[in-house]
Amino acid sequence: MENNTEKTAEKSITGYAMFRRALLAAVLLILPASLTMAQTNEDEVLKSVIRNETSAYFKRDAKAWQATWLQEPKATRTIIGNGRYFTVTGGDKIRDDILKDIKDNPKNIPVQVTSRNFLISNDGNMAWVEYDQTLMLPTLDPKYKSETREQRLLLKRGNQWKIATQITTDKSLGGSDPKAIEASLSSVGYRLMAAKRMKEAIDVFKMNASLNPQSADAFDSLAEAYMKAGNKTLAVQNYERSLRINPASESGKEALAKLKQK
Repeated sequence: MENNTEKTAEKSITGYAMFRRALLAAVLLILPASLTMAQTNEDEVLKSVIRNETSAYFKRDAKAWQATWLQEPKATRTIIGNGRYFTVTGGDKIRDDILKDIKDNPKNIPVQVTSRNFLISNDGNMAWVEYDQTLMLPTLDPKYKSETREQRLLLKRGNQWKIATQITTDKSLGGSDPKAIEASLSSVGYRLMAAKRMKEAIDVFKMNASLNPQSADAFDSLAEAYMKAGNKTLAVQNYERSLRINPASESGKEALAKLKQK
């Protein structure tokens, strides 16, 4: 009788031990999957914040745009390329610049945005996100296409992710193909123009147009430089040349119309 009882107890202990081992194994199998799922969900939240910021900007929705950015002095926004290089520091300054831009140009911009090739590093309260972005304007300018490498630093505030740093780099810069060279010359020209060195800027834009006679952008930039230098005749001629290459450019049409009204 005692032997039977002992055997039953041993079986119960063995069975319980096997159950614990099986339960532990199941937990160990489930835990990595749960962590991976949680990480995937957090990555999607980060992507959503970034996409919402871009969408709000082009829809000219000031309130929605502002909700995605960190309103602290450490925030920075840097744009490199497309004829520009500038850095703005401070959440208040970034906010004021964007809100002024939206107020001055309130019309929705019908842009087609494609974001891909995301690389995300996230430690729970700070995340670094890199991705490729393509912008197209199929209804305003069918030939327009901007490709950039985007970088964002996001910080968690009150359980919500906020953008603290933006770096946008034109992907055409630095290459040796004709479009990269055109973009580089254009960037130099705009920097000279920003420095009020109009003669040198015009010389660079003229060289760019000469090297790229089928580029509407090259003649558009040259026209803009002539306009800012006060040479209406050459500004009109170059805007007209640009529009002959790309008749769908709404910005070129608008600039030319304003010039002819003067």
